[in-house]
Amino acid sequence: MSTEEKHDQDKRTSKKLLPPELYFDFKFPETIFRRVVKEDIPEIRSLHDVLFPVKYSDSFFNSLLIREEMHTILAFSAEDGVLTGVSTARIEEKSDSCYAIREGYISTLGVKPGYRRNGLGKFLLEKTVELLEKEQ
Repeated sequence: MSTEEKHDQDKRTSKKLLPPELYFDFKFPETIFRRVVKEDIPEIRSLHDVLFPVKYSDSFFNSLLIREEMHTILAFSAEDGVLTGVSTARIEEKSDSCYAIREGYISTLGVKPGYRRNGLGKFLLEKTVELLEKEQ
């Protein structure tokens, strides 16, 4: 399914009408991948509450909107538009004496119960690493 087809599919299953450039051209069965928009934050927060024992701050969720700081991949069911998975990552710069080191850091990565055991988590991990490597 092309990015444009995913955009069209998402329009049918979602209340949001988003520009095509927000969509990733990833190929995974019955799943639409895109970047985060402000209206996604409550749903992302709810998914994080289900997935992780840590309660993240408002500043963490606000940072997801700043693409220069954070790489976020959202996975939605193509059938009903449910947020099924999320990955958040960033590049950290560390200075060790005279050398600067850039390292990828995956902040969160998870798949909603009921959508697990089909490879989505592994797929999100692979795509997150690819995004971080592109920034290196």
